[in-house]
Amino acid sequence: MLFRTSVKLVIHSDPVEKLIYLTWQAQAKELMEESETSDKAKRRKVIENVLPPALKVALGAGSKATTGECFEILETVYRSVINASELTAQFSELYQTH
Repeated sequence: MLFRTSVKLVIHSDPVEKLIYLTWQAQAKELMEESETSDKAKRRKVIENVLPPALKVALGAGSKATTGECFEILETVYRSVINASELTAQFSELYQTH
């Protein structure tokens, strides 16, 4: 499976950006379900089809990360935010000191 376009993942404030992301997401999920493609090849295709800063996030998962782990990290970082209060809550949750 080939991605139709590379995508620069961003927080989705623009409906067009959201559509581009959802298209990429669907293609990535389809790729991960392919049984005849090795995980290494799948991971390479996912990484080849994202641009910075998402590329840096995907590579930050480490060379031993599976395709699913890379995709999950990208989903966590780039998923849609419903509103400002949700974003503030997520930020607080990430940076609370114990």
